[in-house]
Amino acid sequence: WQLALSTLGEMPCMGLSPDEFSSSAAMSACEKGYQWQFSVDLLGGMPKMKALPNQISCNAVLSACEKGGQWQMPLALLMTMPELRLVPNQISFSSAILACMNCNRWESMFSSWEEMLHGRIQPDRACYSALSGECEQRGLLMSEDSLAGRL
Repeated sequence: WQLALSTLGEMPCMGLSPDEFSSSAAMSACEKGYQWQFSVDLLGGMPKMKALPNQISCNAVLSACEKGGQWQMPLALLMTMPELRLVPNQISFSSAILACMNCNRWESMFSSWEEMLHGRIQPDRACYSALSGECEQRGLLMSEDSLAGRL
């Protein structure tokens, strides 16, 4: 992740302009290095670099936040994506749902699940497992069968 950030910072000195692709690659490197803060900073700095955030860059930040034990940032980013004319996808919601699960924010996890279904986005197995496990752990009435019916 350090090399990715360094390379991104040196691009203007080489006559190159960082764009959404190079920024997203650096964000992904930060995610893999568990450096969610740098990933968030890069996303916020994209307009300054004249690069537009895209679904890939947002998903990289969402995943970085999930791996970094953050839950509020992913939820805020999910809400912001439509303002950026970006539609959250399965990866976006999965990262947010798993972030909420990892931080024991089950109410937010279920809200994100409902929002995902409302947007007609097909949940993946990770979301399904997170929700069914949470239901089982909390003794909630939403059965595995009703969750499975949504897949």
